[in-house]
Amino acid sequence: MAAPLQANCSALSQAKDFHDYIDLLRQQTSFERARLIQCRAEICSASALWGRDNPDIAGLGVAIGYALCATLSFLLALATHLLFPPLHPVPPGSITPPLTPPDRPSKTRFQKALLRTFTTFSDTALYFTLALQLATTVFLAQRDFGVAPDGFGAADAQIALAVSVLGMVPLMYPVGMLPVTGGREKKMGGEKDTGDAGEGEEEEEEGRGNLRLFLFGLVVVLFFYPFLSQGVHMWGPSRIGGGVLAGQEEWDKLRGVCLEGVRELSQAGSWVLAVVMMVASLVVLVFTGWVMIGRLGEGGEGAGRKEGYGGGRGRRGRRGFWGDGVGWVRGVLKVRSVQWVLLAVPLVLAIPLLYFLFELRAIQEELTVSLGGVYTGNDWGFGQVISILMFAPVLVEFVYSLMYL
Repeated sequence: MAAPLQANCSALSQAKDFHDYIDLLRQQTSFERARLIQCRAEICSASALWGRDNPDIAGLGVAIGYALCATLSFLLALATHLLFPPLHPVPPGSITPPLTPPDRPSKTRFQKALLRTFTTFSDTALYFTLALQLATTVFLAQRDFGVAPDGFGAADAQIALAVSVLGMVPLMYPVGMLPVTGGREKKMGGEKDTGDAGEGEEEEEEGRGNLRLFLFGLVVVLFFYPFLSQGVHMWGPSRIGGGVLAGQEEWDKLRGVCLEGVRELSQAGSWVLAVVMMVASLVVLVFTGWVMIGRLGEGGEGAGRKEGYGGGRGRRGRRGFWGDGVGWVRGVLKVRSVQWVLLAVPLVLAIPLLYFLFELRAIQEELTVSLGGVYTGNDWGFGQVISILMFAPVLVEFVYSLMYL
């Protein structure tokens, strides 16, 4: 069908479905630059392609919440690692377990406050990330299956994929370092198993540790779809620029019209972002497998653990080849230099993800302003405030513990 002499620009701004939008764009403009420029405002503001700024996913308050989560997680992990140096074997499901022998002096007030604060942060971060993964999974699934909500376009999808990974990285610190059972909670500070804490308290702490692992497993399950969507979007054939819906030449013309004078993420930057997200996702999944395997095998090692912190040859022989392999890995993880490297991994992955998040927000703002629109990503709404206040209990717990413990 030949394109009309005058393109119907108003029809382009009303298209919501991506497939219909490309077909309509081809019918109205034939991807001729003159006609594309004629309808630039309608084309570049169409939510089916570019989307609109979505404060619920990448608003200023939410972005600060992501940064706050990553920062608190690293600082608490670093303080725990320094104040509770691991002096005996790594228990199942831990990267750098802050355990000490039972004859070590009791915990100081600051150490007690640190443990309580780290536990509070763990609960807060898990629920924060749970909500994040649920939201990104729903939006990405709707978009991938052709029922994308209005205002959720390509730019929003890229941001959603980045934040889905960014939310997972800080969780590795509390899940990997905090103990699972109440007995280990006491031994973290070297307190002997006396009457200070009753059996009911131990059971409560163990239940809390099991709940932490359950919530983390649930978050990982929700993260699995963004991980698959990430692989398709970043590494699979593109629907645009790859000839599926629009050829590369057509896509270049469209980008040239809409992004003229607007800073955009370079091809090298896009590749770096894709690599960082994939590496971070794989690290999270491998870490999850290690934690779950260690937790499943924990029950069978109870008797062996009672024999001594180092274990004996007899226990190693009963575990078989698989147990020897896991034991060897744990032995490597006891090396202090290895522990420092592992402590730095989540931070190294979180920093570029935070950088690209704020970079993508700036690009989206420039595009919106260049088209005469109003960028709402910096507005402070209810969700923006809640995203930051969710971490207020962490500070409150620390201050309270220092004052009254």
